[in-house]
This record gives sequence, C-alpha cells and structure tokens, in this order.
Amino acid sequence: MIASLNGRKEMWDPYLELVDRYRDMLPEGLLIRSEVVSNPALVSPEALHTLDEEIATLATELDPGQIIRVGYVANDVDRLADLREPLLRVWQDAARTGAVASVTNALMLLCAESYLAGRWDDTKRFAEEGLERAESYRYVNFVWFLHYSRALAAAALGQQDEAEEPLEGMLAWSIPRQAFIVPQHVYRVRTLAAIGRGDFETAYAEATKISPRGLEPGTARQLQLFVAYDLVEAAVRTGRSDQARDYVEAMLRMGITKISSRWAMLVAGAQGLVSEGEAASAHFERALAAAPEYLWPFERGRVLLDYGEHLRRERATVESRIRINAALTIFDRLQAAPWAERARNELGATGVSRRQAGSTDVLLTPQELQIAALAASGLTNKAIGERLHLSARTVSGHLYNVFPKLGVTARAGLRDALTTLTAQEDLPPGAVVRRDPDGR
Repeated sequence: MIASLNGRKEMWDPYLELVDRYRDMLPEGLLIRSEVVSNPALVSPEALHTLDEEIATLATELDPGQIIRVGYVANDVDRLADLREPLLRVWQDAARTGAVASVTNALMLLCAESYLAGRWDDTKRFAEEGLERAESYRYVNFVWFLHYSRALAAAALGQQDEAEEPLEGMLAWSIPRQAFIVPQHVYRVRTLAAIGRGDFETAYAEATKISPRGLEPGTARQLQLFVAYDLVEAAVRTGRSDQARDYVEAMLRMGITKISSRWAMLVAGAQGLVSEGEAASAHFERALAAAPEYLWPFERGRVLLDYGEHLRRERATVESRIRINAALTIFDRLQAAPWAERARNELGATGVSRRQAGSTDVLLTPQELQIAALAASGLTNKAIGERLHLSARTVSGHLYNVFPKLGVTARAGLRDALTTLTAQEDLPPGAVVRRDPDGR
C-alpha cells in the first residue's frame, strides 16, 4: 500500500526486489498483483491470463477480502466489469453485517466499475455512500479516492464546479504525506474537465503533470495510461503533432493493446488522430471494431466523434454525419453534456441544423440499412446472412435494433418505412433517418 500510494519508481523498486528475491516462497496471487499494480503498462499476457482465471473463481467466492484484493488488481487492467456481481454482493453483505472496511472498499471499486460502464449517477451515489462511511469511521486513506471518483464523474457530465471542488483538499492532504499517486488523480480530473470545455492547452498541461516525459515504459506511473488518449488528443489539438506521434509510438512499443479491448480501441483511435487520409480512417475503423459496442461507451463515443471530425475534414460528409450522430446518441444517453455539445457543433459543420442535431433522429448504419432493405425485399434471415456472410442470428439481432428506429414492429412494415424515409429531402445514402413523431 505504501508503494502504491507513493506512486514513485524509487519506492516500488525495493518492494519489487524483495518480491523477486522471495518469489519461490510467495503465493501466485501476490506475484500477479505485484506485477500488475506496479506497472500495468508492462504486464505480461501470462499474468493477465492468470488474473482472468482468478476472476472466474469469484462468482462463488465467499471471502470478501479475496474479492476486494483481486478487484484492485482488476481495476488497473480494465477487468472490473467481470467483478460487478461479486462486488455488489460484498457491498450488500457487508452493509448488512456492519463490516465497514469491506463495504467501503467494495464501494470504491464499484465507483471505478460504474465509471467505465458510463453509469455515472451510480458512480456518484457509490462515492457519496462511501464518503459517509469513511468519514464517520475516519478511514482517511479511503476518502481521497471517493472524492476523486465523484469528481471524475462530474467532469464527464460537464459539472465543472463539482468536479473541481474537492481537488485542492486532496492535494493538501496528500503532498505532506508523500502520497504522490493522489495528485495524479487530481490531474486526471482536471485533464478530462478541460477537454470537456474545449480547453486543450490546459488539458495538455494537466496530463503532462502525470507523464512529464510522455508515456514511459519501466516506470510506476500507473495513471499515465488513464490519460494516454487525452494526452494524444490534447497534443494534436494544440499543434504538438510531433509529441502526439511520439506518444502513440510509445503506446505501441509498450504493447498496451494486450491489456484489454478498451486499450485496443484507444490505441487505434490515437493512431487515427495522428494520421491523415485513408490511413486515419483505417485506424479509426479498426478502433471501433476492437471492442464490443456495449463496452466502454464513453471511450467509443469519443473515438466516433474524432473519426467523424476527420471524415468531415476529408469532405466525406455522409460518412461523417453517421459517425458523429452515433457519438451524439452515446453522449446524450450518458448525459455527457460537453461532448454532446461538441457533437452537435460538428453535425452543424456538416450542414445539419442545430434543431435537427438536437432532435431524436436516429441514423441506421450502412449495414443496418442493407439488412433492412434485403429483409423488406422478402429474403429470410438465413438468405440475408448467406449474402452478407453473417449468421442468421446476427441478422436477427440487427433487425431487432432496426425495427424501433424505423417505428415498425414487424418485417411487413419495413418496405413502407424505407420508401417513406428514403424520399426525405437531403437524406444521404446509407443513413436512414426517423423523424420525430410530430413530423419535424
């Protein structure tokens, strides 16, 4: 814990030397935790595999301490989603029995899990309950992280004052105690808040406080990964193109795509940010294909928005609108107000009015449009799948998403819906729009 709170290489090195010296005497779980937590950027695939196996056993684990220990390691490598149910169980059981330390640790991890899942109201609720318990029982080492979790969610939601409010107190508590990992969390919140309000110069300054020399392998700066995409975006938007390319090359050298699908998506997205033309588009497409659509919604929205901006600059207006509208849909669902506003402004730059951008219009993706058209022509799911090299089940899933977008409940309604909508003025091919019920 001391090395983790201090967050500096010179504190981690003696600990890791001891771990290496007594490796044969230590349990495998401790070895994995030491490798992951000390430097998640350089974690080995073998360690990740072992951690995944350990996580898989927690569905029936009765020891809350084991769930919490594994949870803190999982947090550094994007695996908390797999622990949500065990953590909820610890929280509820510990709250019932009065085990304050267990319930507060569970709440801290649930804050981290819900943030990445885009459930930011849950993040704030978990943080507030944890703060009430931690402050009542004077668990001062927990208080800072709970303040941070609430502030990070507020920054994502665009609540700038609420995001900033606890940060000076966190710095005042941590610096005299040499808990240098805490300021890194402060800088992360300020980086995200600055990006939200479009202040990329401040975002770059705050992110480089975490990684003064960019992204470095072999250090114990855990939070350098948390701001890696922010750092690239801020560098690009402030004219620091060479630095941005250096950061991306460092991400590739460290091989952080192995950590999770989130990092595979963000690294490819960062490559898109520093590339041009078709090469950039290829990187963005690879980014969006790297992770399931239901995971990492905020990060997916940001990649979609950056991709849409690139396509607009390339004068690919139709494709740009599709990507930006998809980003706007995500940001509106998450209530990520600053990013939703940016997406509306970008749609305006493609020729979509602010009234249209602020409506409940929904775009079909090109593949959804293609499947809907084939289904309207009378083809079965199996026949569509054979034509598009998809399984019948995948086709069925796409139609399940298409029906409510077009306002129909069965295949019989597809032909009329598509005929009506493709006749709308200025409807780009591959981007079918459903108007509001009042006809706007």
